Amino acid sequence: MKTLIRVVSVAALAAVVSDLQAQPAALDAFFARFTDEWVRLDPNLAVSTGYFSGAEQNALEQQLTPQTLAFKQETLALAKSGLAELQAINLNEVSENQRVAANVMQWQLERVIEWEQYLDYGSTYFNSMYPLQQMDGANVELVNALTVIHPLDNKQHADNYLARLQLVDERMLEAVEEAHRQAGLGILPPAFILAATLEQMQDFISKTPAENPLVTTLFEKTATASDMTEVQRKDMAAQATVIVEQQLYPVWQQAIDELQAQLPLATDEAGISRFANGADMYAS
Repeated sequence: MKTLIRVVSVAALAAVVSDLQAQPAALDAFFARFTDEWVRLDPNLAVSTGYFSGAEQNALEQQLTPQTLAFKQETLALAKSGLAELQAINLNEVSENQRVAANVMQWQLERVIEWEQYLDYGSTYFNSMYPLQQMDGANVELVNALTVIHPLDNKQHADNYLARLQLVDERMLEAVEEAHRQAGLGILPPAFILAATLEQMQDFISKTPAENPLVTTLFEKTATASDMTEVQRKDMAAQATVIVEQQLYPVWQQAIDELQAQLPLATDEAGISRFANGADMYAS
């Protein structure tokens, strides 16, 4: 859901912006500026869509989207300001296609804003309900952002990969802290999710650092980079190995310790109806 909303938003707005002749200046300016701001705020989205170009895109390809409550609040603030600006535009003066696009965007922003009251419980837009879990928690998404999504067809992309890899421990620690905060509020994943996540994370750090996917992917995918030698590729893999060993494995162990502490407190009840706002969240 979160990925669908993000990517559809970017694709839909880009299509509207291309229709310059028919689109009034106010709506044109809003879509162009707001989409840029939205993608700029979320480096992972910028990388996955290849939205910008040149120096700006390159800079974003050296970053990882934060896993913090503050990031969610910043995104909500942008959604609110964007919605207010969109609602101030007279849609009676635009074409039917443009009106549909504006109405879809309004609906999307309203859905993001609606979840502000449930931020303690995670969000279908910002991330999974639980910061650490086996399907799409930070422990999965951070790895996928590099091994699956990050481009590695030239040396600059490889340099950017290493820069992002240096940030994984910081982003993972943010997720651990958020999981701890949720636990303090009594918001715990079901025991079977905790068990599955623990097994997955323990397997992740059971490999030698050199065998970790974050290292092997860098070496293997750069094989097609025409501006890199094998010596350079091996050197970068060696750098990645040190980062995985000295930075990532320790923070993964911190995450494991946090989930192990939560496990005795959890039950196998999975429905969010067990939470105080469960019925309202289901309705939403």
